[in-house]
Amino acid sequence: MGIERSPDMVISILAILKAGAAHVPLDPSYPSERLKYMLEDAEAPVLITSQKQLGSLPADVGRIVCVNAISSEWEQEDASDPEHGAVGKNLAYVI
Repeated sequence: MGIERSPDMVISILAILKAGAAHVPLDPSYPSERLKYMLEDAEAPVLITSQKQLGSLPADVGRIVCVNAISSEWEQEDASDPEHGAVGKNLAYVI
């Protein structure tokens, strides 16, 4: 995830963990080739970022989701608690 510290970042991390997925923090100040290598090495299918960081991240890394660009779409989603893939055996590394 290449996103600045914000409420959107916290929400994104919690959503990633609830989905049973892994969160790989990325520093947008790293060179583009380094970021691309990290994403390919992690086999990350989705990159979560913000529109502000989009220009500093590699474009050819798979699906990119800009959290602040789709917030209006989220408001139209069902507000009930969805099923999740997280279980006690899932690993979580807190930085």
